[in-house]
Amino acid sequence: MIAIGVVFSEHVWVSVLHAGTGLNKGFILPFIAMECVHGEKDLRRLVWACVLACFWEGLDGLHQALTGADFILGYACNAGRLTGSLGDYTVGNYIALALIPAFALWFVLRRALSPLVSGLLCFALLWPAFFLLIGAASRSGALAVAAAVGLWMLLRGGRGRWKFAVMSLVILLCVLALQGRAGVGAVERDGRWSLWDIAWRVFCEHPWLGAGAGRYNEAFRALGLTPEKDLITISHPHNLYLDMLYAHGIIGFILGMIFLLGFVWWGYRRIRPRLLAEMAGQSPSIYWRMTAWFWIGFGGWLVNGIFGHDFYRIWWLALAMSHLGVMIGAVVNGLGAAPDDLAAQARRDEASAVESSTP
Repeated sequence: MIAIGVVFSEHVWVSVLHAGTGLNKGFILPFIAMECVHGEKDLRRLVWACVLACFWEGLDGLHQALTGADFILGYACNAGRLTGSLGDYTVGNYIALALIPAFALWFVLRRALSPLVSGLLCFALLWPAFFLLIGAASRSGALAVAAAVGLWMLLRGGRGRWKFAVMSLVILLCVLALQGRAGVGAVERDGRWSLWDIAWRVFCEHPWLGAGAGRYNEAFRALGLTPEKDLITISHPHNLYLDMLYAHGIIGFILGMIFLLGFVWWGYRRIRPRLLAEMAGQSPSIYWRMTAWFWIGFGGWLVNGIFGHDFYRIWWLALAMSHLGVMIGAVVNGLGAAPDDLAAQARRDEASAVESSTP
């Protein structure tokens, strides 16, 4: 897909520069992330890393709300919306995607603590991130978090699935209501409708091999089109799928979706039966529960992309590719391990933690 978006571009060098930024900052990350997972202990560390990132960035957003500037780089709010250390309210999409694997913290804490204490600790560590998500007023970020609950419901199944479905809807409605950007009027006036129409018209001019990566602005100007709401300098259509379609054409789009949706299906087929078996037993292992939330993180990115950025947005692509790589590494390393082996490993990790904490 990427090769098509470059080689068949009307301005190859523009597309090389645009797509090339992803080589060392996006496309290499799945391979690195795969090597970060060799067992349950590695997965727990990665979950805690996500929790730490969410807590730190959330505190930054809280500081920005109270003082008017974030404490990392001194960025101010943008149009009354929190921006955190990204300097833009797209931080709402970042925090949403970082939050999803962090939800596995519940299972990590429940190994040693009661439901009440685990719930209180989860709230204490994650509420700053939710504060930032609400303050950034990112509707697509809220949608990704709600979709994450729905994807967990899909994986987990069972009688509790309707509870998770209701929870997903409640989360979405609550966050959107608090953001104040969910009204029918606000949605109708959104500039994305015009951007989507422009992307479709560019695609219609270049249906098979696309107009080239990173050429959205150049391509619609060449057709004499202008956005209705956004500045003439807008560089992407605010939709992952239309961005892939206009830039790479039908052929490139199909190839790209085979990769993206193919790994969603690949992960689902391997994770779900092992997740259900793990949750049905009394094993201390939470290996497949943590793996599931990294799969959900990748799926949440695909949902976030409905209203989100362009495919080559570096920090956004990096998050998705990291979640993907962790999921692949966890699945590959977990497939050959029997449930008893994972349980034994979990017990060894617990014993090691106790020994290291003993004076």
